[in-house]
Amino acid sequence: KHTHIETQHTITLGDLQEQTLTDISSIHYHGMSSSFIATKAIGQYLQPSKKHLPVSRFVSPEEFKEYETFALGLGFRHVESSPLVRSSYKAHKHIN
Repeated sequence: KHTHIETQHTITLGDLQEQTLTDISSIHYHGMSSSFIATKAIGQYLQPSKKHLPVSRFVSPEEFKEYETFALGLGFRHVESSPLVRSSYKAHKHIN
Protein backbone atom coordinates (compact mmCIF):
# COMPACT_ATOMS: atom_id res chain seq x y z
CA LYS A 1 0.00 0.00 0.00
CA HIS A 2 1.21 3.48 -0.87
CA THR A 3 0.76 6.66 1.11
CA HIS A 4 0.33 9.86 -0.89
CA ILE A 5 2.23 12.78 0.61
CA GLU A 6 1.95 16.29 -0.80
CA THR A 7 4.28 19.13 0.12
CA GLN A 8 3.91 22.80 -0.73
CA HIS A 9 6.72 25.30 -1.13
CA THR A 10 5.84 28.96 -1.56
CA ILE A 11 8.67 31.19 -2.69
CA THR A 12 8.41 34.17 -0.37
CA LEU A 13 10.00 37.53 0.12
CA GLY A 14 13.72 37.39 -0.49
CA ASP A 15 13.97 33.67 -1.27
CA LEU A 16 16.86 33.05 -3.62
CA GLN A 17 17.12 30.14 -6.05
CA GLU A 18 19.81 28.38 -3.99
CA GLN A 19 17.64 28.44 -0.85
CA THR A 20 14.61 27.16 -2.74
CA LEU A 21 16.59 24.23 -4.18
CA THR A 22 17.93 23.43 -0.69
CA ASP A 23 14.39 23.48 0.73
CA ILE A 24 13.07 21.20 -2.03
CA SER A 25 15.84 18.65 -1.50
CA SER A 26 15.57 18.87 2.29
CA ILE A 27 11.88 17.95 2.37
CA HIS A 28 12.51 15.07 0.00
CA TYR A 29 15.34 13.54 2.01
CA HIS A 30 13.56 13.85 5.38
CA GLY A 31 11.00 11.12 5.21
CA MET A 32 10.41 10.01 1.62
CA SER A 33 10.69 6.31 0.85
CA SER A 34 9.57 3.97 -1.88
CA SER A 35 6.22 3.48 -0.10
CA PHE A 36 5.33 7.14 -0.65
CA ILE A 37 3.86 8.70 -3.75
CA ALA A 38 5.16 12.23 -3.41
CA THR A 39 3.66 15.35 -4.93
CA LYS A 40 5.46 18.67 -4.80
CA ALA A 41 3.65 21.98 -5.33
CA ILE A 42 5.87 25.03 -5.88
CA GLY A 43 4.31 28.48 -6.05
CA GLN A 44 5.10 32.10 -5.28
CA TYR A 45 3.89 34.62 -2.75
CA LEU A 46 1.72 37.16 -4.55
CA GLN A 47 0.62 40.39 -2.89
CA PRO A 48 -3.11 39.91 -2.12
CA SER A 49 -3.80 43.62 -1.56
CA LYS A 50 -2.03 46.96 -1.14
CA LYS A 51 -2.16 46.37 2.64
CA HIS A 52 0.18 43.36 2.30
CA LEU A 53 3.90 43.29 1.61
CA PRO A 54 4.83 43.69 -2.05
CA VAL A 55 6.52 40.96 -4.07
CA SER A 56 10.28 41.53 -3.95
CA ARG A 57 10.96 39.68 -7.21
CA PHE A 58 8.91 37.71 -9.68
CA VAL A 59 10.21 34.24 -10.43
CA SER A 60 10.52 33.59 -14.16
CA PRO A 61 8.76 30.69 -15.92
CA GLU A 62 12.22 29.28 -16.70
CA GLU A 63 13.16 29.24 -13.02
CA PHE A 64 9.91 27.48 -12.13
CA LYS A 65 10.72 24.90 -14.82
CA GLU A 66 14.16 24.40 -13.23
CA TYR A 67 12.49 23.72 -9.86
CA GLU A 68 10.16 21.20 -11.50
CA THR A 69 13.04 19.40 -13.24
CA PHE A 70 15.09 19.42 -10.03
CA ALA A 71 12.25 18.00 -7.90
CA LEU A 72 11.48 15.27 -10.46
CA GLY A 73 15.17 14.40 -10.51
CA LEU A 74 15.10 13.91 -6.74
CA GLY A 75 12.29 11.41 -7.09
CA PHE A 76 9.10 13.38 -6.58
CA ARG A 77 6.48 11.58 -8.67
CA HIS A 78 4.39 14.66 -9.50
CA VAL A 79 5.42 18.31 -9.53
CA GLU A 80 3.39 21.45 -10.24
CA SER A 81 5.55 24.55 -10.44
CA SER A 82 4.37 28.06 -11.38
CA PRO A 83 3.49 31.34 -9.62
CA LEU A 84 -0.18 30.46 -9.03
CA VAL A 85 0.35 26.92 -7.72
CA ARG A 86 -1.02 26.19 -4.27
CA SER A 87 -1.21 22.85 -2.45
CA SER A 88 -4.51 21.82 -4.02
CA TYR A 89 -3.57 22.97 -7.54
CA LYS A 90 -4.63 20.26 -10.02
CA ALA A 91 -4.62 17.74 -7.16
CA HIS A 92 -7.15 15.58 -9.00
CA LYS A 93 -4.45 14.81 -11.62
CA HIS A 94 -2.24 13.12 -9.03
CA ILE A 95 -4.72 10.90 -7.21
CA ASN A 96 -4.79 7.17 -8.09
